[in-house]
Amino acid sequence: VAAFSLFVANWMFKWIMRHNPWFSKVVQGDPILLVHGGEINQKGMAAAMMTREELLRAAHEHGVEHISDVDLAILEVDGNISIITDDYKRRSQRARKKPQLSHNP
Repeated sequence: VAAFSLFVANWMFKWIMRHNPWFSKVVQGDPILLVHGGEINQKGMAAAMMTREELLRAAHEHGVEHISDVDLAILEVDGNISIITDDYKRRSQRARKKPQLSHNP
């Protein structure tokens, strides 16, 4: 009974969030811009209550040595930090330029 009650409460909560954007925004929040064009967004850092050291640690986890190498860093609503660098742009452009293999029978 307890597990079923939790399942129903969770379903109702998600249904309300899906059908009421205002409620969803209040519960989840918005993504926060931390770095743009290699420069730290101080307002975003303050809103995220994040230190420079924490941001550097996240950048290092993504294989980035210096904040100046980061094109875009965003604190997502799920708590993950997304980091995009110029290297990512080059790799994605190369992937798009690769010829597609056709499978003719």
